[in-house]
Amino acid sequence: MKEEALNLVENLNNELQDTGGLEYYYPFEFKSYGWNNSAIYFMGVVLWTEDNDEREYLTETDEKESLRTCLIRESEKILKDLNLKMGAF
Repeated sequence: MKEEALNLVENLNNELQDTGGLEYYYPFEFKSYGWNNSAIYFMGVVLWTEDNDEREYLTETDEKESLRTCLIRESEKILKDLNLKMGAF
């Protein structure tokens, strides 16, 4: 799972660059805390940890949602919250 998470972070950051993101800022970040625990952050906020995987369970497929789907959904929540807070200024 660790390698999948690392590759996913790289792919998401590359996709953002391709769509006109800032050249020097990569919002998705992968951190590893030893051999059995890693985490993915978005703009410094934890989205997912290997130790506490809170992806949604899909009853129709009897599996958890993809990590990519989870990360995009959670990062969009953070951006929405930021936009609401910035609108207050």
